[in-house]
Order: sequence, then structure tokens, then C-alpha cells
Amino acid sequence: MFLLTEIGFLWYSMLVTMKIGNVCLHVPEVLIYKDVGGAGMRVKVTLACTECKQRNYDTMKNKKNNPDRLEMDKYCKFCKTHTPHKETK
Repeated sequence: MFLLTEIGFLWYSMLVTMKIGNVCLHVPEVLIYKDVGGAGMRVKVTLACTECKQRNYDTMKNKKNNPDRLEMDKYCKFCKTHTPHKETK
């Protein structure tokens, strides 16, 4: 039985037969973790406020779909208003 829990990670369980004396038990206790990720196209980026230059947010972006720098309107707790935030190095 396969169970997809998170993007890129796969958990599956299988029955294990344990023999104790003359009794055979089928125990579904083994969970196996397997990474099924691809080429690692998603990267972590930091967003900084364009007005006060504070680095307020961390987010993920796909390098293949968004090769240029991100820019989003986010709330800056230092400016106490919504301002454009740009991706920094």
C-alpha cells in the first residue's frame, strides 16, 4: 500500500511475517521512508522590504518556472504597512 504524505516524500508499509514457535503473525509494523524528489528545482529565497531593507520573509521558489527575482507585496512589521518585497541573495 502506498501513501503519499508530502510532496516529494513517499511512505509505504508492508506486512512482515514473524514466526514465534508454531504461530505465524502478520504484523504491519514496518514503515519505510523513501525520497522520490526530482532534480531539486525548488530553492529557499529571502525577501527584503524595498523601503526599509529589512529581511522579513523566507519562501520557496521554483528556479525553472521563475528564473528571475521574485517581487511580492507583503506586510512589513517595521514599516507597519504593505510594501513591495524583493528577493535578496
